Order: sequence, then structure tokens, then C-alpha cells
Amino acid sequence: MARSLFLFVCVGLWMAFIWHHSSVPATEQDIRSQLQDWFPNLERHVPEVSFPYGNAIVTSERPYDFIQFLMRKMGHIAEYAVLSLLLCSALFAMGLRGRTFLLLTIGLTLGYAAIDEWHQSTVPGRTGLWLDVIVPDLLGALLGFTLFTLWRRYRRV
Repeated sequence: MARSLFLFVCVGLWMAFIWHHSSVPATEQDIRSQLQDWFPNLERHVPEVSFPYGNAIVTSERPYDFIQFLMRKMGHIAEYAVLSLLLCSALFAMGLRGRTFLLLTIGLTLGYAAIDEWHQSTVPGRTGLWLDVIVPDLLGALLGFTLFTLWRRYRRV
């Protein structure tokens, strides 16, 4: 019981970390000028890519915007992979297994992702996109669950 309580405290702390990170205005998270300093003339090396995302077109025509976009989405994947992994650990310690274990882990992770997207919509310069919940956050949740499952199998061998 003490182990599962500790793990749920870790889940809560990670949720607080995500919440705090989502509270930072977009202007304070902008790294395009640093990218430009570190990688001048990047436009010569980035292939032409363009695709719709939300209500915008993401394009590599502006490579520093494009790389910042990709880094933000990778951040979503990483944040929610860790959250899913922590939830897996806590729920597993409580004795949950099987389909209920999977559905609760993914459901709680995506539920928090949805709340966090709503929260982001209240922060200046930030947007809350449901597409972020469906694509990078779901990928992160599934990645965390998969890593936990593989780790459990590896430990049994």
C-alpha cells in the first residue's frame, strides 16, 4: 500500500510539472532565435515538407518554426509517456491487470491531456488543440504503456 501511495504521489508531481510547463506563455518558450544562432543557414538542409495540423499549415519553408513545432510535439510525447509509465506503475502496484489496467492507464492519461489542453487555451499565446490529445499525447500514452509492459516481461525472464 505504501508503494502504490508513493507512486501516486509521483503521478501527481508529474501532473503538476506538466501543468506548470503548460502555464508558461508561448513567447517565453520560443527557441527559434537560439536555433538560428546554433544552426545558421538551416533552410539549405531541411527538406520541403508541408502538412495541415489543427487550423494551420505546418511547413518547412520556415525551418526554425518547423523544428520548434516538431520539438513541441516530441515534448508532448515524452511528457505523456512518462505520465503513462508512472500511472502504469501505480495501478500495477494496486493489483490491476489486463484490459482494465490498459484502459484505465490510457483513459487517465488522455483525460489529463484533455484537461491540460483546455488549460493551455487560457494561457496567453498558447492554444489548446484537441488534435494534440489525439496524436502526440495518445502516442506518448501508448509508448509509456508499451515500455512498462516490456519492462515487466523483461524482469520475468
